[in-house]
Amino acid sequence: MNISTISKSINRAEWVRDIWSWLFLIVMVLFFEIWAQVSYSSSFVFNGFNVQSILIFATAPLLLGIGQSLVIISGGIDLSVGFIMGLSAVVLATIVQSFSGEAQGVALAIGILATCLVCLIPGLINGLPITKLKVPPFIGTLGMYGVARGSGFIIADGMTVPVDNDWLYNLGTGKILGIPIIVLIVIIVALVFHFDLSRTKFGQYT
Repeated sequence: MNISTISKSINRAEWVRDIWSWLFLIVMVLFFEIWAQVSYSSSFVFNGFNVQSILIFATAPLLLGIGQSLVIISGGIDLSVGFIMGLSAVVLATIVQSFSGEAQGVALAIGILATCLVCLIPGLINGLPITKLKVPPFIGTLGMYGVARGSGFIIADGMTVPVDNDWLYNLGTGKILGIPIIVLIVIIVALVFHFDLSRTKFGQYT
């Protein structure tokens, strides 16, 4: 077998690998479309409510996945991101509610800034043992998994934290040109991340 044949085989294997995910997606969409037509006599693909629901429920996993990409590219893993997200939600709700006497926009801005600063702490605690002490990422982030979960539970006192802030409500449920704001935010973050990885020195180094 010569080098040309090997190269063609490798290219064919890469093509199959790249196309497989799209084929799987197409099969899934066709399955749900047929099921919706047979069971409910309505379309799954061309139903605006379905599309909007899928987009909205995909925002949180996609944002976590964007951040996790850097970790996985570097050969690591972070098991704590889910509960750090939960911790951030509790912190944001608590802070916004505690500043309810202020202008709602100001309260939300303070809450977002404070939440970002608070969530830097778990990231720092995760990162230092892994990079400096060579603790395996699986072990280090598994410990933070429990700490973040417990911290969120303590801050919320085991209860749902009520929030009365129109700005935060509109951020989560509002739309611009018919597109949910949270979907637009994720699109912007994804585009910035794509540009960062493909066009910047930091991204190329990563």
